[in-house]
Amino acid sequence: MTDPEFFIDAKYLQPKIPEGVYEGVFVRQEMAVVFKCPKIFVYCRITELGQYHGVELFRAYRLNNHSRPGKSPKLILKPRSELLRMIQHVSGEKVRRDYRQRNLPEFDQYSVIEEITCVD
Repeated sequence: MTDPEFFIDAKYLQPKIPEGVYEGVFVRQEMAVVFKCPKIFVYCRITELGQYHGVELFRAYRLNNHSRPGKSPKLILKPRSELLRMIQHVSGEKVRRDYRQRNLPEFDQYSVIEEITCVD
């Protein structure tokens, strides 16, 4: 018996393009549970003309929870979730920034003590 030969079907490989900012459009989203963690996959297609026009990419976002199959979908997001930050960013809402200079939504802003002094 001879060892089987294995081949990679290139049509199933994910695209790899240079890091940068590209114009694109939302295509679809899919929900899945990956290693017992609910996620939403957001797919976008590059629309700017050039070598990567039409390339479809995705980003996976972790969900806190989601509804069971057969029920109307309900996404439950934590206040500091990456998906919520992205939604805030693309909506153009003016917000403060966090320690990584990312937009911080209004409901996620809070007060802190700047200085504590002693009063005699």
